[in-house]
Amino acid sequence: YYFPYVHSLGFPSVEGAQDLHLGVWPHFRKIIMSSYSTVFWKSMPEILRDFGYRTEMYVGSDPSFTNFTPWFRRWYDYTEYSVGYAQDGPLVDRLIAVLDTMNRDRPFLLSAWTTSTHPPYDNPFLEKMAEKRKSDDERYDLAIAYAEQQIVRFIDYLKNSDLWNQTVLILVGDHAQPDVGVRNNPEIAGV
Repeated sequence: YYFPYVHSLGFPSVEGAQDLHLGVWPHFRKIIMSSYSTVFWKSMPEILRDFGYRTEMYVGSDPSFTNFTPWFRRWYDYTEYSVGYAQDGPLVDRLIAVLDTMNRDRPFLLSAWTTSTHPPYDNPFLEKMAEKRKSDDERYDLAIAYAEQQIVRFIDYLKNSDLWNQTVLILVGDHAQPDVGVRNNPEIAGV
């Protein structure tokens, strides 16, 4: 099935970040974050900050690409981007290091924006293979398997730490990828 008017509600899409941070449903033609940048609205991190939370964002994709830099500066106390976090494994390593050394004198919101499951699906599984010329669908499946391993590793870390009983973990995904049949037949997809 193909749903051409359904929006992504997770990172790294603009609509997904808008929905998660502001609770605003995406417009079907406009990018609200760009079109209405002067509107005063409070994001979830800002509201939590009003209640004493520290808010931090760790990003695996350059936020300036989707014009998020000003928003992240406004929403978070601290934002860290590194090209080294483009893969989920190094990003999870960084999150674990942050949690291991963080002063926990007050509650915190720790956000992460991963990109391993976004085209072009460059990930360590493919780097280890002799043949990198996999189909998009095979690359996507490998990217999902890699991301799943890293998510499980992060959850295991939390379970084995003193944070588990006081942590709310929210996982969201970005848009999916249409299969080959849909991509090659857009004129009849969804009919």
